[in-house]
Amino acid sequence: MMTTGVLPYLKNGRTFNEISPNITQVIVKFPYPSTLPFEVDYTASPCYELMFTFQVFSMNLYGWYFSNIDALIIGLMMHIIAQFKILVSAIENVTKRAENMAAHDKSSALSKVIKKITFIKYNIDCDNFIIIERVETYSETIMANLKKCINEYAYYHQEVINLVDDMEKSLNFLFLIQFIGCLLTIVVGLYQISLVPFGSSSFTNMASFSFAITFEVFMHCIYGDEISFYSAEVGKAAYNCEWIKADDRIRKNLLLMTLRCQRKCFLTFGKFSKINLVLFLSVSVTLQTILLYTK
Repeated sequence: MMTTGVLPYLKNGRTFNEISPNITQVIVKFPYPSTLPFEVDYTASPCYELMFTFQVFSMNLYGWYFSNIDALIIGLMMHIIAQFKILVSAIENVTKRAENMAAHDKSSALSKVIKKITFIKYNIDCDNFIIIERVETYSETIMANLKKCINEYAYYHQEVINLVDDMEKSLNFLFLIQFIGCLLTIVVGLYQISLVPFGSSSFTNMASFSFAITFEVFMHCIYGDEISFYSAEVGKAAYNCEWIKADDRIRKNLLLMTLRCQRKCFLTFGKFSKINLVLFLSVSVTLQTILLYTK
């Protein structure tokens, strides 16, 4: 956007208008319209070059600040997604970790991973049939390690949820202001695109700028959608692990974790709307409609 906006003025920064054979008017062009608070002949050197350099430097500095803020926010969102992914992988492999811990536990009498088979009989009168169910459970060492791992994961899960809540409380109003500003910028950019000829420098400048702002909104929405998706995947991982071989205490912890994951974690634009791809699609359709009607 900076390149397409500045390069045309580097080539044709000054325009000479001959008023009479002895008088020539110099018309200067800057990348961005500006008004000076003091009287100065900015058509002459070096005032023109200084003002031109100042505008280019200021806009690059503004873009650098703006990009860093987006990078920080998106980095936090990617960090939360990574934590949920780590938690999903850990819960899916919790039994393997418990068995490995038991195998390397030298203080335990069971130096090898041993599984215990128990037979539980249920005397249920079903048309004079006695139902006998065979259930495989873990040894005491593996069960203790499994309980320790599940407790760690439950605490870890709650900390990640607290991180999402803290980010939502701290940045939801900032998300709203940024989202409104991006929408206004995109609408104005689309309107400007509809007024200028296709392929001109102004068209390329506004099109690249509008695309950059749209891509910014898309990045927020897609990562916000992934936060909700992977927060629900934790509950699926807890359900799919081998909880049937564990005792009642471990089953209860996994059940509570699964119930908590039924309410997905999410970020919002100022508590008005969730940050997800559904919002981005609805905004894209609305902007496309506006562009069609402005032509």
